[in-house]
Amino acid sequence: MKNKKIRTFIEFKIRRPYRAMYRKVQRALIAVRDSFYPNIYYHYWSRDCDMCESERIGVWSSGQKRFDMMQEEESEWCDGPFSYSPISKEEYLERKGEVFRTRDRILEAFENGNGTSIYV
Repeated sequence: MKNKKIRTFIEFKIRRPYRAMYRKVQRALIAVRDSFYPNIYYHYWSRDCDMCESERIGVWSSGQKRFDMMQEEESEWCDGPFSYSPISKEEYLERKGEVFRTRDRILEAFENGNGTSIYV
């Protein structure tokens, strides 16, 4: 019973005030970061070696240099073609609710009766 009272005391008297202060500091740091690094809105498309395509939109908020580093890292590990295309903020907000899309071209060809040869 005594341990429970001590835990309750620690939770309400010590942890909670610091948690609120931490959140305020975290929000301030994010605001400072966003003022230095403008957001980069992009459309990502890729196709792997199995002819499966994927497409999504996103926002990058860590600056152009780190965005370029991410693209270089992607190019080292990719299985096929891919592209990052810049889009406007308005287009991003318009398409923000869309889900991550994938398309399996080999499966589509097989379902259409072309299981032996596929032309893309």
